[in-house]
Amino acid sequence: MEPTAPAPVASEPRTSAAEAPLRVWSLRTMLLIAFASLTLGLTLILTVLVGRTESRVLREEIGRGMATTARQMEQQFSSALMERYRDVLQVSSHSLFHTSTPNRKEQREALEALQASFPSYVWIGATDAKGKVMASTGGLLEGADVSARDWFQRGLKGPAMVDVHEAKLLAKLVPGPADGSPLRLLDVAMPIHDEKWNLIGVVGAHFSWEWAQSLRDRALEPARDRAGLEMMVLNASAEVLLGPPDTLGKSMREPLNQLALARGRDYAVVTDEDGRQYLMAQAAGSTSATSPGLGWVVLLRQDIGNAYETVAGLQRQVAAVGALVFVLAVLLSVLISRYLTGPLYRLGKAADALREGTRRDMPVMDDYREAQRLSRALKSFGEEMEARVANRTVALEEANDALRVAMEKEAEAGFQLREREALLRRSQAELRTIADNLPVMICRVGPDMRYTFLNETYRTWLGIDTDALIGQPLGSVTDTIADTTLQGHAARALAGERSEFEFDIVLHGQSRHLAVSFIPHDVDGQVQGFFGMAYDVTDSKLRELSLSEQALSDTLTGLPNRRLLEAQLPLAMARAQRNAKPLAVLFLDLDGFKTVNDRHGHPAGDAVLRQFGERLIASVRRSDMVVRLAGDEFVLLLEHLQSGAIDACAIADKVIEGMKEPFDVGNGVKITLSTSIGIALHAPGEESSPVNLMHLADQAMYAAKQGGKNRRVLSGELDLGQVG
Repeated sequence: MEPTAPAPVASEPRTSAAEAPLRVWSLRTMLLIAFASLTLGLTLILTVLVGRTESRVLREEIGRGMATTARQMEQQFSSALMERYRDVLQVSSHSLFHTSTPNRKEQREALEALQASFPSYVWIGATDAKGKVMASTGGLLEGADVSARDWFQRGLKGPAMVDVHEAKLLAKLVPGPADGSPLRLLDVAMPIHDEKWNLIGVVGAHFSWEWAQSLRDRALEPARDRAGLEMMVLNASAEVLLGPPDTLGKSMREPLNQLALARGRDYAVVTDEDGRQYLMAQAAGSTSATSPGLGWVVLLRQDIGNAYETVAGLQRQVAAVGALVFVLAVLLSVLISRYLTGPLYRLGKAADALREGTRRDMPVMDDYREAQRLSRALKSFGEEMEARVANRTVALEEANDALRVAMEKEAEAGFQLREREALLRRSQAELRTIADNLPVMICRVGPDMRYTFLNETYRTWLGIDTDALIGQPLGSVTDTIADTTLQGHAARALAGERSEFEFDIVLHGQSRHLAVSFIPHDVDGQVQGFFGMAYDVTDSKLRELSLSEQALSDTLTGLPNRRLLEAQLPLAMARAQRNAKPLAVLFLDLDGFKTVNDRHGHPAGDAVLRQFGERLIASVRRSDMVVRLAGDEFVLLLEHLQSGAIDACAIADKVIEGMKEPFDVGNGVKITLSTSIGIALHAPGEESSPVNLMHLADQAMYAAKQGGKNRRVLSGELDLGQVG
């Protein structure tokens, strides 16, 4: 067979690439979509992060504020209860109640005077040890047996406070509340002892529960603008004593258990038995040996919607700002995409016109480098179109690739830049939040000695506008610190040396002690200013001062003790040397003091020692020092004597004369005692030591005792007449 010729194929009309319809998006559209998508994503991320962070911070501030309010209200209740405790303690300490032969009329007058000082006292009375009322306000219940009452039984054992209860004996004797509700009382009881500390009765005071209701109303007055805020007072069993009517008598143990799980905070969001959520804060009262308390807990709660209304408002504001930022970013994306694609769009139009023959060459675009290169290449290719079609196509593709790479690099660089800027802003916001919430005043001072940063604690402690102080010179915050002191410490910090100092300031009407540190800000070995940090160290300073005072004073008489004398005597001898004025040490001992303790008891001996110290103070000059060494031994340190032995002996004679008056040890008992005094002199230029001087005075005192007591002996003198 012969091969068959292939059948002819019908030709189809061909469409040029230039005439094909455009089925892809424009570069401008794709850039706009890309920028808009990126902006939308970043805006959503930042809005969510900022909203959550700020909402969390605001919730914590609201919770801490409610906890602070609860503590303040609890302190008002505790303070008021403590006043009643002190009232009864004071009246029970009156000598009228500590005698075996009491005057009932005077006792009644004392109780009625206490009742008049506080309108809520319903009844105050004093009983004997068996519970019989001996004296009371208005004479109510006098002669009645109250031994079965809880306040009396607890008062026999020591100071006591009795929680809220309905009145029994007094309900029919005194008017009740105006609303007709039962009369409810709180009790304070104190034991009474006679002169020998035998229990002889109890003082009890009842005050009306209406006092707590009025105190609650006053405490809530500053927070009245907080919608739905409720306050409850719970007893030690977590039952509501005071609060909204529907909560009275209910147990709040479950909300307290939920609060106990709040990671050490005094506030939390609590869900009640009906599924409603509240923001709740608590403050529990403390008890001690000197303030028994009732174990009350102040509970504040507010519906979660009302409590966090400001949080919802903040979230709406953050969302609105995010939406505004997105719209602005989209508008900016339109402008950027229009700028980037404008030259390409004009080149495309010129190419179409060149293909259609309506123009003869390509224009040169100078908008940016890539467009300029592309337009010049197209212009060159257009001039050699007939001869170099293939080369022109390759060059055009290379130019397009270069443009695409450049645009991708620019987009990536812009994205990285925005990422770094966002990270920097977040870091700065976090550092600012930390600095603003520390209980420390923090600032930064530049090398020109002007403020560049102050944290929010400046506004909280000092009540100043921190923004207005930026750029102001160092020292414009407060005039409490001397300018020379501040400048000196600042100069050391700018020289690269850490500097620390302390000063006193008044904050919120209270004197506080602050410790300040200036820390150099070193950048690559160069000091660019310094950071200042001020801490409140008032409490530690007060504890240190209190411990120092206790260590250097006698607990019975309040006079300086041996330790303070040992510290001051060497200094006094040095002053005598500088001033060329003699000093004297007088060693005193009470004659027959041991018999006081043996016959009348140690309380009487303590009373004698206190009165002896008071008479010594009255017998010497204000510049002289009166010291109790131990037991009945005392020392007088006399400085700046003009005539030495004559002045010292004159003061000793004055002391002996002052001891002639009998000592009152209570219960009408008076005791006559005398004192023996040994005197040792130290003249300027003498070789002596504090130990030797005390030894000489001690020896002279024993010589006075051996010589018949009730006299003074000058060390080194055998005849008292020789010194007057």
